[in-house]
Amino acid sequence: MASQSTNKGRRQIHSFVIEVPVEKVDFLIGKKRATIDGIQHSSGASIKIESRPCFAGTNRRVELRGTR
Repeated sequence: MASQSTNKGRRQIHSFVIEVPVEKVDFLIGKKRATIDGIQHSSGASIKIESRPCFAGTNRRVELRGTR
């Protein structure tokens, strides 16, 4: 996991990169993006999932960005 912080205006933006097993990414996204959209809406965070092709048993990078 990597993290980074930047200042935008008065708020500090935090960025974390985590790796999620490719088999679990569908659970993170949810049906019709309901899970990921709900997390983003309730937290105000931005979630970006790496879109390159992945094979079973590998990980996909997920970037989480937002203020505390």
